[in-house]
Amino acid sequence: MQPQVRRLLRGDVFQAGRLPEHVFDRVISEAKEMGIYFNVISGGEPFHYKPLMDMCRKHHDVTFQVYTNGTLIDREKAYEIAEAGNIIPCNIRGGIP
Repeated sequence: MQPQVRRLLRGDVFQAGRLPEHVFDRVISEAKEMGIYFNVISGGEPFHYKPLMDMCRKHHDVTFQVYTNGTLIDREKAYEIAEAGNIIPCNIRGGIP
């Protein structure tokens, strides 16, 4: 899922460039109903998407593999990710220090 990219879902176009939180929640909930408990989050920088951490905590029974360049993961965010316990941050290319 790419929460910060314009998407067409069931005829709804989200022009703002950010997936509304209720749609993100619905997608994860519907995936669980189908037996899907592993989700890949990518597109832009996922940690810019403010609802991401709340959604990960809400769906604590789901694993989220988040593709990030790591530039937004400071000590506080690292603790928050560890505390959630269901987020796997993946860094393909590191950010510039």
